[in-house]
Amino acid sequence: MGWLTGSEIYPLPVRGAGTSAQAATLWTVNTIITLTVLSVINLIGVGQTFWLYALFNVAAWLFVWRKMPELTGRSLEQIEGNLRKGSFSPKDFATKDVDVR
Repeated sequence: MGWLTGSEIYPLPVRGAGTSAQAATLWTVNTIITLTVLSVINLIGVGQTFWLYALFNVAAWLFVWRKMPELTGRSLEQIEGNLRKGSFSPKDFATKDVDVR
């Protein structure tokens, strides 16, 4: 989801900065995982390490499922309008009749 959403969720004026920050965060997390995986394996074992990473993935999936709004049929301008009004909530975007004035 990290790579998929980068080009879709940021309004046009900040898309470059947003996707850059998102890419830097993803690469940083990937580097941390790569640098620590052997230490974690030595500490808790191979199976437990992969179960730990599986739990991280389940937690990330649950976060995206609960917090990521459905953006189908919404323009970036509509999303930006809701952000400016302070009414950006996944629950608001679950309905089709969102008023963005």
